[in-house]
Amino acid sequence: MTGPWHYGRMAPMSLVAELFIVSNEFLVYVVDDNSVMQTLFPAMLEGACEVEMFGSSEACLARLAERTPDMFLLDVGLPGMDGYELCRRIRADEATRDIPVTFISARDEEEDLLAGYEAGGDDFIVKPVNKGELLHKVKVAQRLRRETQQLRDQASDSEMLASLVMSNMDEYAVVVQFIRRVTDAITVEQVADAAQACLKGLSLVGVVQVRLAGQTLTVSPDGRDRPLEVSVMNNVVGMGRLFEFKKRALFNFPSISLMVNEMPVQEPELCGRIRDHLMIAAEIAQARLDAIDTSEQNRRSQEGVMAGLQRIGQIIQTLDQREQHARVEASTIMFQLQEDLARAFVTVGLTDQQEDTIDSIIKARMEQLLRLYSSGESTQAMLAELGQGLKDLTH
Repeated sequence: MTGPWHYGRMAPMSLVAELFIVSNEFLVYVVDDNSVMQTLFPAMLEGACEVEMFGSSEACLARLAERTPDMFLLDVGLPGMDGYELCRRIRADEATRDIPVTFISARDEEEDLLAGYEAGGDDFIVKPVNKGELLHKVKVAQRLRRETQQLRDQASDSEMLASLVMSNMDEYAVVVQFIRRVTDAITVEQVADAAQACLKGLSLVGVVQVRLAGQTLTVSPDGRDRPLEVSVMNNVVGMGRLFEFKKRALFNFPSISLMVNEMPVQEPELCGRIRDHLMIAAEIAQARLDAIDTSEQNRRSQEGVMAGLQRIGQIIQTLDQREQHARVEASTIMFQLQEDLARAFVTVGLTDQQEDTIDSIIKARMEQLLRLYSSGESTQAMLAELGQGLKDLTH
């Protein structure tokens, strides 16, 4: 772990007042082969933190197998394995790689600072060591250690969240598959089967009831419209949008109800997710059933319109045929009348008998015309029927 360098020979007096921040539960490993320093460091840190002294890097590494500290103070010029190499060993170990390391050296040249940085150190103290500065360094290390732990905890939370998300993927996949199936459904049977498949995909056992346009369909893993299941569902339909009793849960919408026999109540988090999934599924199914109902109403309306139009077509055809027949009849009558009159007026000076003859001819032809008028009245009645048919189509 690397970070900014903090170094200086003297610390402000105010830093001494920060002693109370350092905890005795904070453990510092000091590695220095100088006997004077082995006495000095525990004395300066007494009451501020717990201290363990080591005269060599090897002794420190051996101790790490038993206990890990919260901070390292490493002398650079150690015999055998120097402080830089010890730091590299500390950084290479997963258990100690994040623990703050502060180097102690009689030199503060740039090359020394760079060597410490490259080895993975966090801070640097130049001898002779000032107590206030030392306490300040320990305080900084304590804060750094706390922040590192917080980051580690956050990472752990993120891993837990990722694991939770992965565990939820299968549940979401089931819901998505249900949405696809129910969106393509065009019958109540298809909606009910999709809902039952959703329950099965979520490892649940339950009953689905669909009610639409006077039709009721109850589906369970054991079959359709089983009397006992139908009776139970009919009795619980009016118990509210969400009704839970013991391990059972009921999800009610106007056209669909889902009843789960055993909710995973022993796992509250999972139970909550399942509840949310099924509420969404039921709401989507209700929307699809509304669409199916609307489509069916439109279909019936269209069938009524087509039947009405067909009847109107038949009426119009009949009227046309009657009109054609009437025109033919009228033409014939008029032609016959013309011929009859022509023959009657051949003679000049009509006798009574001739007048009677003409009169009878005219009467006969008028009766034929009256019959045509009667046919016209029938035509008017048919036109009235046509008007009523058109009126019915507008309602």
